[in-house]
Amino acid sequence: SDSTESRFVRRSFDANLKVVRSISDHWSVGARVASAQSDFRNIDASASMDLSAEYNYFPWAEATSRQLIALVAIGGRYNDYQEVTIRDLTTELRPIARVIVAGESRQAWGTVDASLRYARYLHDTKTYSVSFNGRTSLRLSRGLSLDLRGEAARVKDQLYLPRGDATDEEVLTRQRSLATAFRLNGSIGLSFTFGSIYNSIVNPRLEELR
Repeated sequence: SDSTESRFVRRSFDANLKVVRSISDHWSVGARVASAQSDFRNIDASASMDLSAEYNYFPWAEATSRQLIALVAIGGRYNDYQEVTIRDLTTELRPIARVIVAGESRQAWGTVDASLRYARYLHDTKTYSVSFNGRTSLRLSRGLSLDLRGEAARVKDQLYLPRGDATDEEVLTRQRSLATAFRLNGSIGLSFTFGSIYNSIVNPRLEELR
């Protein structure tokens, strides 16, 4: 109303590289390195590396139609923060372990997938998160699908939170992450796929480790 104009910019990027080797019809092992930056999570620069093992109940030859996997990963994560965190740190290097159980089924009528994820920082047993998410994609016509998604999470690992309270502008424009104990979200949407429903599948191994 006073003709004042404010501009808010939230930047983020991430990149990762993984190397996977299949050692049988059901087992795979791999390594992954990743880097990221996120204004929302107070991270100026982040780097991580982990080693993982994955077991698929179904043979990998059937991965385009169905999967039921269990994955264990252990590694380390380095964060360089934009602002001092609630633990009075500007940088930190922490060991982290993750366990994921996930399943997916692709049929002519659509796709159903779900995953249970658990992550814990090993330096402090109280810093962990556990989440469950599911997705159903129902085929309406050739290429067109109705997507239903939902997620529920218990959150106790927000090491990156900056010290001090967020301003009204930061809250309203989602410029920074806020302290929380639980997270719930869901969505409904439409998607259109050109060509085969499998044409985006190249190598599904360690796909859940993101």
